[in-house]
Amino acid sequence: MPDLLSRAATPEPSGRTNFTEHVLGRPQKRLPPQASLKKQNLDFIIIGAPKCGTTSLHRYLQPHPELYLLPEKEVPFFTNPEYCAKGWDWYLDEFFAQASPKKLWGKATPQYMSRLETPEKIYAQLPQVKLIALLRNPIDCTYSWYKMMVKRNQEKRTLAEAIDKKLHLGVLEQRQGPDVALGEYSRMLTEYRKFFPRDQLLVLFTEDLKKDPRAVLKRVLRFLEVDENFVPRNLGTHYHVGGSRRRIALDEHALAKHPLFRKIIDHIPVRYRNVVERRFLFWFMIWNTRPDSPDQQMPAEARERLRQFFSEDVRRLEQLLNERVPWREFATV
Repeated sequence: MPDLLSRAATPEPSGRTNFTEHVLGRPQKRLPPQASLKKQNLDFIIIGAPKCGTTSLHRYLQPHPELYLLPEKEVPFFTNPEYCAKGWDWYLDEFFAQASPKKLWGKATPQYMSRLETPEKIYAQLPQVKLIALLRNPIDCTYSWYKMMVKRNQEKRTLAEAIDKKLHLGVLEQRQGPDVALGEYSRMLTEYRKFFPRDQLLVLFTEDLKKDPRAVLKRVLRFLEVDENFVPRNLGTHYHVGGSRRRIALDEHALAKHPLFRKIIDHIPVRYRNVVERRFLFWFMIWNTRPDSPDQQMPAEARERLRQFFSEDVRRLEQLLNERVPWREFATV
């Protein structure tokens, strides 16, 4: 006579009540086919830096059949107190519900290169995660950031005034809290190296990505230990090109609150509503930037002042990486 426990573990034919329902008086919870394979951690993160081409790298990696990258590029967990309060399991359920557990999971979050306490937070949750840093000439990075702030109406000062403030805070070392001035890469990466070994941190340069995107992408794929011969159709396309003007006056924050937009979103099924809204607003933010003219260059005096400011950090960066940076202003004999 069959053992009752064996019968309980054996699925009943369709239309019949199984052992658990009959004896315990409650339905048996049926798990999705892949529930037991659900992952609890990410495999890799593009940690930044801001305004360094992380959107382009993110887009090149997305089509790879062995990878799953979150479509919404910038939804940070470790720098978002609201998300942290809800917990890591909530974050995975909210943003990675569509990810196959058979793929490597990753995301791009440039904000993770701007606060000194972030590396320890990441390590506490993801000690085995692989990290990818993409660095751009800090002078160009600063100028691009300034133009983005002007576009968002968050910067009213002239470029010279903004640089004055940056140099004042940097030279006097009076920055309050854990924020790192944009472009001080060695300070941020030194903090990451306190927690993550060298083989878990890949450092790349934006200038190399523009010059030879195939070679840089191959390095990333080799680092992630997936098929490095994969070549996406969009390789070489530049995404989220910086600018100081919008195509239309409405920004993504105002659009999110617009009555017509809210009405459209409310017609989407609830289970898809948040995902659709986040992804559309991210696309709209990128589309609504009007690239500046190529001849709109930073004034030479401003470049020189920033070169002097960043020179010591660049020297330390080269020592940390044990290689030279591809930024001509910082070349030494």
